[in-house]
Amino acid sequence: MAQLDQSQQGPLPLHRHELLRTADVDEMAEESTRLFCPHRLEPTGADRVLDARLHSARLRTTSFNYMQYGAEVTVTPGELESFYLVHVPLTGADVFTSGTDRVEVHPGLACVPDPQRHLSLELAAKSTYLVVRIERTALEAELRDLLDAPLDRSIRFDAAMDLTRGRGRSWWGHVRHLAEDLAFEDNLVEQATTTSTVEHVVTTGLLTAQRHNYTDALTGRTRSPGPQQVRRAVELIEDRPDAVSSIAELAREVGASARALQAGFRRHLDSTPGEYLRSARLKRAHADLREGAASVSEVAARWGYSNIGRFAAEYRHRYGERPGETLKHAHGRP
Repeated sequence: MAQLDQSQQGPLPLHRHELLRTADVDEMAEESTRLFCPHRLEPTGADRVLDARLHSARLRTTSFNYMQYGAEVTVTPGELESFYLVHVPLTGADVFTSGTDRVEVHPGLACVPDPQRHLSLELAAKSTYLVVRIERTALEAELRDLLDAPLDRSIRFDAAMDLTRGRGRSWWGHVRHLAEDLAFEDNLVEQATTTSTVEHVVTTGLLTAQRHNYTDALTGRTRSPGPQQVRRAVELIEDRPDAVSSIAELAREVGASARALQAGFRRHLDSTPGEYLRSARLKRAHADLREGAASVSEVAARWGYSNIGRFAAEYRHRYGERPGETLKHAHGRP
């Protein structure tokens, strides 16, 4: 088996997926740009000749990449923007700078740079890496599904990732075995029926293993908003229930996450924001019908009900009669 421990003899990681072996700086920079993004590659040591290798296995929204330069270099991609990278050093000790974060990486300590901050790498001649690339849209979609809520800011991980203990060690164990499996012609990783499952393990595992700015919300340790925030949300609902387009928007208005606002309503009102909003809208619909509104369908649409049957069922459960009956009473009809 092709091991990722570079201290052992044997095939290089992802050797079946070799894209390039070159001594030329421009050739390595061109191929790396095609694979990742435009960047500057500058030899910084006495030896200006590379012994560079680039191997890459691309799936749907992730890729596994083995890289070495074989000389001291500085790599400056700037902002990655559309994707996340996890740089896992296999040999060597180097310096990664992501914005104001400076990480001295080595085997057992990886780097997860912020794609919206300037990135630069100072690499030693004997450094080798496994680089996991994840499309930003895929990672954000995975997090939205986990939170069951929209994201109000981009995901920002802690830059340094410990791979020697806890969930970081577990995530790296899964990724290492996936990369090792890709060395074989007959593997499960690249099969159409299993690729999405593999990528789910990589993305969800990273979101769970490495701390980021949504970790507290993801693990349920979100601080419940105080009564004043819940009171403000109630005021917004009561004042204009038709203007509240979503619970996420309501939460932003009062300075809380959607998940936290849910917890606050449960704690202080024994309800949820969605239940409270539906009740407020139903109350307004009842008032309109009692005042002789034009039609039931018009009232339902005004208060956010696209399904007349659902509106009628909720209305009858709440008021003991069908909406049409309330309207008839308003018009003085038996």
